[in-house]
Amino acid sequence: MPINVNKKEGLFFGYFNLHKNQKRIAYSVSQGIFPKDDYSNFFVNSAMNFSNISVREAESAEYLLNCGVKQNIEVTVDPTLLLNRNDYDELAENAEVPSSVKKLKSKYILVYILKPNDKQYINEYVERAKKFFKLPIVCVNKRKEFFINNAIIIGDECDPKEFIALFKDA
Repeated sequence: MPINVNKKEGLFFGYFNLHKNQKRIAYSVSQGIFPKDDYSNFFVNSAMNFSNISVREAESAEYLLNCGVKQNIEVTVDPTLLLNRNDYDELAENAEVPSSVKKLKSKYILVYILKPNDKQYINEYVERAKKFFKLPIVCVNKRKEFFINNAIIIGDECDPKEFIALFKDA
């Protein structure tokens, strides 16, 4: 296992022992960023731990193939799209939504930015929506990822169940 990856993180990259006739399969992986240099080597080496790999984005498949990954890589649907509304309702049912959101007396505008390229434009757009709808803003990005003025920032307090509950209640 690479030196800069702890044992728990190593599980996600296929660094664990197999029993006889077992396979490691990476299903519908989403990479997010496309690292260069040392990280490219890390991803290629980690990919070798898997028998089969599928990714959510065609760009991820192309990146891995260009980095030298030899396995056949398929592009698949995001697994969240395989669930129906009842599945999400069940997950959200036991979520512990942060107290800063619980105490809101109204609905809210929920903001989650994947790639905040133009932060000023996004902030201006969110501010216009806030004024138009007269609702508070809740942002599920982490403070260091993206910051919106006068918003409740809860990304550091949000697990997957809470994330779903926040979308459901917005």
